[in-house]
Amino acid sequence: MSGKSIIQMKRDRIVHFIIDSKDRKHKGFLKKSLSLLLSLCFCDKNKSKYFLSNSCTYFLFFFFFFSASFLQAQDCDDVTLNNAKKKYDNGNFDEVLLILSPCLKKDFSTQQKIEGYRLLTLSYIALDSMDLALNSASQLMRFSPNFEPNLFDPPKFIKIINDIRQEKSKNEITSVSKKSENIKEAPANVQLITSDELKYRGYIDMEQVLHDLPGFDISRTNGLNYSSFYQRGYRTSNNNDRSIYLVDGIEENDIWSNNIWLTRQYSMTNVKRVEVIHGPASTMYGANAFVGVLNVVTKEVEDIIPYGKNFGVNGMVNYGSWNTKLADITVAAKKNDVSLMVTARIFQSDEMDLSAYPSWDYLPNDLDYYKNKLSYRTTLADFLADTNLTNNTDYFFTNSDTTKLTLTDKGAYIARYFDSLAYNKEINGSKIGFSDKTLDKYVYVKLKIANLSFGVQYWNTHEGGAWFTDKYAAGTDNGNQWGNQQLFFYSKYEKPISEKLFFSNMLVHKIHDLDNETALVLLKGYENGNLSLQNLINGTPSFWQTIYYYQISQQTRNETKIIYQPIKDIDIISGFEFRYNFIQGNYITSDTLNPSENGVVPFMKGGNNIKSLDLGLYIQASYLIRNNLKFVLGARLDNNTIRETGGYGTQFNPRIVLIYTPGKAIFKAIYSEAFKDATNFDKFSTVPKVRDIPNPKLPPEKVRNYELIAGYDISTGIFGNKNYKLFTELSGFRSDYSDVIGIGSVNGLLQNQANGQLEIYGAQWVTKLNYKNDVTVLFNYTYTLPYNTKPIDSKGNLLTDETGQLIERLRIADISTHKFNFLVDVRLFKSFFLSTRINYSGARPTGANTTVATNTVTSVDPFFIVNEAITYTSKYGLSLQLGLNNIFNQKYECPGARNANGIAFASTIPQPGINFNIKMIYEFQ
Repeated sequence: MSGKSIIQMKRDRIVHFIIDSKDRKHKGFLKKSLSLLLSLCFCDKNKSKYFLSNSCTYFLFFFFFFSASFLQAQDCDDVTLNNAKKKYDNGNFDEVLLILSPCLKKDFSTQQKIEGYRLLTLSYIALDSMDLALNSASQLMRFSPNFEPNLFDPPKFIKIINDIRQEKSKNEITSVSKKSENIKEAPANVQLITSDELKYRGYIDMEQVLHDLPGFDISRTNGLNYSSFYQRGYRTSNNNDRSIYLVDGIEENDIWSNNIWLTRQYSMTNVKRVEVIHGPASTMYGANAFVGVLNVVTKEVEDIIPYGKNFGVNGMVNYGSWNTKLADITVAAKKNDVSLMVTARIFQSDEMDLSAYPSWDYLPNDLDYYKNKLSYRTTLADFLADTNLTNNTDYFFTNSDTTKLTLTDKGAYIARYFDSLAYNKEINGSKIGFSDKTLDKYVYVKLKIANLSFGVQYWNTHEGGAWFTDKYAAGTDNGNQWGNQQLFFYSKYEKPISEKLFFSNMLVHKIHDLDNETALVLLKGYENGNLSLQNLINGTPSFWQTIYYYQISQQTRNETKIIYQPIKDIDIISGFEFRYNFIQGNYITSDTLNPSENGVVPFMKGGNNIKSLDLGLYIQASYLIRNNLKFVLGARLDNNTIRETGGYGTQFNPRIVLIYTPGKAIFKAIYSEAFKDATNFDKFSTVPKVRDIPNPKLPPEKVRNYELIAGYDISTGIFGNKNYKLFTELSGFRSDYSDVIGIGSVNGLLQNQANGQLEIYGAQWVTKLNYKNDVTVLFNYTYTLPYNTKPIDSKGNLLTDETGQLIERLRIADISTHKFNFLVDVRLFKSFFLSTRINYSGARPTGANTTVATNTVTSVDPFFIVNEAITYTSKYGLSLQLGLNNIFNQKYECPGARNANGIAFASTIPQPGINFNIKMIYEFQ
């Protein structure tokens, strides 16, 4: 011991504590003055205690007030940070607080504040002041949203940062502006689904999630497209090609058709959140972000690896109705600044059995059906001349109407008999009948080394054809299956150049193709009209034809992006991207296996493989006019060249948004434009009597969107209780579409043409109520009124009514006017979770007087279904879940796909009754 008394040591501590943060030129004066004042003020009591006399209180007050000027004079620079770092390393944590506090309030630069708040947080942790540590860490994340602790930081610090990031992610999105921003202030109409919601609501695949969202009309058809979902009232004949589906910002839409092949292939164990943009988004994404964007953001290793570990696992296995089985696992590991994450999934199901329904029982129709199907509106003389046949009264006859040939009972019986023989054949080792088996596989690998990331994703799906009727196609056991596969590689580099400038570059190469087992097993029979009266007279039996299909397309894409914030109230994001495409024109087909080797393609000028180049330049600027008023202006210029002289040329699409946030209210006014580039499928693929000839010069569709949004956010508590949080939002929109693809006629041949117009009105209301973290109640309602304002018939002529008058407005089919979803998530007894999901859809008009006039029904009935998920979670990371869907076993249907004419495509598709799944989830702890 030095011999100093306790009072002297305390006095010196205070002197050192105060003086060390002063300007050096005043140090001597302050030290002498403060030392003298403290010597006078502190008195020794019994050699072991000290106290501050009342008479000195005022002197000390005036001294600190006087010395405050010296605090203001303190240099706030890297020297200050280094000084604070030395104090931290020496264990003088309280002195770190005094050194940094005044500079953090105003004098540090942004980069210095990041390091300052880091040291401040570490010091509070060392002093065991965890609440203060949390506050300073929150400030750190405010100045550096992408801040990453290093491997040598204390575990408590790493945990605090990760907890803040996880909490913040519940309200942060990246899809709208391609940068992180609060969902409530994003310049678009956005929905967000978190990983916890995905887990406890019992979803086993991404398609299920869409059923609980506003703005979607869904037909789960179990066809080549497992599900057809129409966003914002736009019903397309090509299923899912007007929205964009992203995984970590990389487009999953098929390169050739732009279709989203969303089935059960995607992993659920690696999903961090799902972001859904309602409305056009071409300003950021270019062509094809026409009615909305779905972005699946996958987890980082920090989301998988438990606190204090270098390895983590998320996995689940599931068994359910119709022999449905899946295994889904994500494994993550890290060492220093290197991390690796591997995800794999396999899904297999026999699917719902539809063989009890007439459209899938593989039994021929009655004789009257055949009479109607094979009777012809022609004269006998013309028929005989066209077919080179002689009059055969056994199969047909003419009556008083000499312009019609009517099938006889014998003719109908023979035609039905031929079809019956075909239905009783064996193909691919199995008797013809209904089967709809699915096998989907998925792998995703991500490697990160400091600021550089690499990734590869591969998936393969084999789906049946339940959207076809038994009149058209056989089942999967007979070889009827559609096999899509996609592969992408990417590299991404991200780095803050300075406190105001952020740089990133992503390079992606994609390969999309059909595998060589893809085939349609099609009936060439009398019931479906593929065989004619002439064939019947010639004695041609019905038969099955297997056609193998193949197509492959590739794309290389690079996007360079910068985010720049020149001053506090302005931030700018800008980027340039190019896409070099090598895309197939029409299907390659073969009557034997391996069509990629054995197949042929219809003749096409220039060949069947088409190269194209897309260039895109975008910029978006946000200006905070005042604290609660933000103006956002964005624009994108796209240019497309196909081969040497083709392509749509140049397109310009703006976005203008005004965001006003007074108090707890949120108001947005949005104007945006977008375009949908016609795909090679639209331009070049041909089907007899559907699309007879290609149209290489098909121009893009365009849309203008007007939208108003009003919301109210009470996240600080309602009903006088901070445990209650409420958010509600109401939006309304109008979208005007032009140059919509429809059927036209050239010299009597059918062709895709840009001859349509749509006008769609809609509204959405979303309300979410939280109580603590134990109860969440979510309600969303959708109103949609969609019209085709330039309807045409199947030959491309303007549509008229029975009197010959033009029909000016035609209801878009398969879209419900009213829909709502009601979800309740409840935590019970800490370890139990109960989730109730209610879906209601009003009647969906279709058939006559709609855009799908070929459908044989005029309306698909409304439905109201209830789904439940009960989850038990143990402290060891193991969860058991029982899912019950459609628990009241309601019988309901959805509209059929494409033309839904009841011959090739079913008019309606029966949906599952009550069904279950049992799931085991493991999260390594």
